[in-house]
Amino acid sequence: MGKIALCFGLFADTSADGSGIPNTHIYENSYKTLASYLFSHENVPFSFFFSGPVLEWLQSQHSEYLLVIEELMARKQIEVLGGGYYNPHFPLLQPADRSGQIEALTTALRKHFKKRPHGCFINESVWDPSLINTLNSCSLEYAMLDYSFFASDMYDPKALTVSITEDMGKSVFVLPLHNELFEAADIALPEAFLEKLIKAVPSSVSNPAVTCFISAEKLSELVQQNWLEECFELLETTFKEKIELSLPWKVLKNSSAFNKAIIPSGMSKKASSWALKAYAKTAQNKNSTRTTIRNFTLLYPEVLNLYSRMTYTSLLVNQCRGDKVRKKAAREELWKAQNGASYWFLGSGGITNAKLRNEMYKNLLHAEQLVREVSTVNDSLNSFDVNFDGSNEYVAQFKLYDAYLSKTGGSIYEFDILQSERNFAATISDKRRRGLFSDFLVSDKDFNILSKGQSIDNVPCLNEAPYHELKYDRMKKNVKLESQVPFDKKKTVKIVKEFHFTKDSIRVDYRLINTSKENINAYLIIENNLCMQSNSPETLSMECSADDLLLPIPPENDFFNNKGIFYLRMTDSLSQCCFTLSSSDAAGVYAYPYFSQQQYLASTTGLFWKISLLPGAVCSRTVTLYIKRTETHQHKRKN
Repeated sequence: MGKIALCFGLFADTSADGSGIPNTHIYENSYKTLASYLFSHENVPFSFFFSGPVLEWLQSQHSEYLLVIEELMARKQIEVLGGGYYNPHFPLLQPADRSGQIEALTTALRKHFKKRPHGCFINESVWDPSLINTLNSCSLEYAMLDYSFFASDMYDPKALTVSITEDMGKSVFVLPLHNELFEAADIALPEAFLEKLIKAVPSSVSNPAVTCFISAEKLSELVQQNWLEECFELLETTFKEKIELSLPWKVLKNSSAFNKAIIPSGMSKKASSWALKAYAKTAQNKNSTRTTIRNFTLLYPEVLNLYSRMTYTSLLVNQCRGDKVRKKAAREELWKAQNGASYWFLGSGGITNAKLRNEMYKNLLHAEQLVREVSTVNDSLNSFDVNFDGSNEYVAQFKLYDAYLSKTGGSIYEFDILQSERNFAATISDKRRRGLFSDFLVSDKDFNILSKGQSIDNVPCLNEAPYHELKYDRMKKNVKLESQVPFDKKKTVKIVKEFHFTKDSIRVDYRLINTSKENINAYLIIENNLCMQSNSPETLSMECSADDLLLPIPPENDFFNNKGIFYLRMTDSLSQCCFTLSSSDAAGVYAYPYFSQQQYLASTTGLFWKISLLPGAVCSRTVTLYIKRTETHQHKRKN
């Protein structure tokens, strides 16, 4: 066995908040301390991955740091890897966006360090064979993937050597990653760590290589424990004959024989453990199919909604013609919305981070507005399969808003106010769907539970019912949907919902028909969940009318309930939007702020009626949502 080539690297973990921007503590104890040590120890090689936002932050806050990195690169002491500018999950992107993101980061690296990268860093090894062609076209020679792509054991010979993989006549080299060595909360002392490495690597491997990319957070811990410095000192003395520090490009250069591998789609063991069961970490069964990044779209409806919206916006941007400046600006906004941290959940943050999720929608809506400025888009209502579930959704597009209507529950799951650049339906669902015009037909007991924000188990609800299309009129912008749902075991109800979309309102006509042979006594609830920016009384005002009186609703209160309501108004001063719900019949209303993981997500309001239906009887209701941009905002824009 030859010497073990040990490669260390640094990257910014974006799984939680998406930015990867280091705070002062992380910068001082990882980035700065490491660079200072490397500058004074010329014989210690190290690798780095900087995403585009991290590079921008370093340039604006610590430009001297980039000068040090440039000097270290000139010495050939360090290697800086390429990748996606906004650290996206490449398999989720269109080919043009994949290569565009890689070329954008390559250009930035050449600008700062005068050299282009040779290798590609892929966050949590989110891989697909089609990436081989993209890497070839972007002149990247190799990528690094988790060792589990090659073998089940970290110290299997195939997991310690450089591989080569091919797809459609193109090939690329792949270096195995062993990040699992540093994922434990407490790793062994440096000496024990290196001794274990020597004993575990089989002697049959001629040129073994172990590569570890350490997150900035973990590196900060190691620096404080003096672990890294002790490890470097041991490698220069005690373990000099058996282990040498190296760089990925040197490992590739010194390899004469390569393991031929067919590498299927997949991702690291860490990411895979969160892609089997929603919000739960689960070990993957050896006999089960390898998970991919698309598993998150199956488990988390919010990921699917964001992904399908991003894909649709990508098609709009890439098909845009006429104004190259605006198209370029729209593409940059699209790339920002492709931040990989938004399209998964790894125990915290990710898609559950409200700030990050809203930022992604903001970028997508900004990109759409830029495209609309180039190609004139008239008010329209279209029907196509937006979220790839085999059933068409309905997309109403107006100058003021976009609304996405699903046949599941017959509810609006995305509601965009374009000038505010906000999706007001971007909630995280619990055990039930939360959108606009989300309906329920429940008993007295279940009404008391539901109206307080609690979930009801095993109760058929209208908001989960599958609807089918009765009428779709593109010209009049109307959609009529129908569903038959069970109620209280032997009873059934037919519900018909007709949506009327206009430039500043959405009207929904309801008809409930008792199709059973028994009386039905129940509460009909029409619930709306609007994602305001805050539930603070300073920024959000809520009021309703009862007996010709205006009743204020404290937006931060846990529970509000009243009856005899004809309209409900919500005004958000931060987004400068006013929403008014108007009812054809006097209704009861409940309201409460909806929280998830201690984050305010939305203000939930429900209009409800106690109804009694004889067999064959019909009940009708009409609810209209009016949308208005407030005058305060318009005045500010003029000034």
